Amino acid sequence: MNIILITPNYLSPQQLYCSLKAMAILEIILIPQQKSFLRVVKKYPSKKAYFINNGAGDTVDILFEDIGVLIKGFDHESKLNQFGADEWNENFFRDTYANIPHSFFYIYENKEELYYMTFCMWYDNKMQCWKQNILESLKEYDNGKDFLLSYICINAQQWIEWAKYYFDMDINCEVVEKVYRNEQITINDIVAFNPKCDVKQVLQEIFDLEC
Repeated sequence: MNIILITPNYLSPQQLYCSLKAMAILEIILIPQQKSFLRVVKKYPSKKAYFINNGAGDTVDILFEDIGVLIKGFDHESKLNQFGADEWNENFFRDTYANIPHSFFYIYENKEELYYMTFCMWYDNKMQCWKQNILESLKEYDNGKDFLLSYICINAQQWIEWAKYYFDMDINCEVVEKVYRNEQITINDIVAFNPKCDVKQVLQEIFDLEC
């Protein structure tokens, strides 16, 4: 097992957080709270953490802590998915999670959730770089990292292209760009983006993202 520094460097923690927040805001406006299970990106209540679920069995958890950031991804079609393996490999989890600070895992009250993982990487705030354990014996298998990280739209244009396909509708690009610039959006912006939404509920949910 080797720990590698990921090069080229992935997004900075701030860029990553802002991208996830923008995606969450846009889906809050488009998808009502009573159908929030259809949202791809959700914030963990009262925690600085976001979760991605594509509705097809694949997930990404992004956890922000003072020591850094953890990204845990699960590609259900990967051969590293132990739930679909011919023989359970406990060492895969031991070695993939090796050297990762345990404080990242406190958010998981049910430790079985840690088994829903085919790749894991973390950002070390002290070294200011992303790290990943590479298991030499399993290097030939696709862990789903590139596929799962592609769900994180790092700019407005990426989100617009994804949303046009996912929602099969025209997208108000000006509002998306404003959200990605982290500018405060108005009631008029919200209505322009989705005239059918419950504006009061949307504003409350966006406020809750900061909690």
